[in-house]
Amino acid sequence: MQQHISRYRALEMFAESIADLEIAHGENLPVLLGKIKWQAKQALNRKDPLRNEKLNVAREKARETTIRKAKKFREQMMPHIAEAQTAGCLTTRAIADWLNEQGFTTARGFDWSSGSVHRILECDG
Repeated sequence: MQQHISRYRALEMFAESIADLEIAHGENLPVLLGKIKWQAKQALNRKDPLRNEKLNVAREKARETTIRKAKKFREQMMPHIAEAQTAGCLTTRAIADWLNEQGFTTARGFDWSSGSVHRILECDG
């Protein structure tokens, strides 16, 4: 199991890995590591505006695309869910089992769960 590394520990590891490159220039290793750690912490804690002003536009377009694809998938699945309900499946778990038996998968290719059926049914899009 992989252990979680804090961002400061990751920076320390990075600083230590590049120290060999900088020692050739004659700097003291502890001083050099201290400078690199300080600069990295300053960079991580800075709250500068986004460098790419168009990033928010790109994020909004991506969000709209995701919503559009989800709506299309929901429209495609609703007739199958209605068919499952007609077949006597009254709970989301029963509908999920029916969809899995029929070979349908979620938009990401996974088996259906009661939660995924619930999200399709409860979505107000």
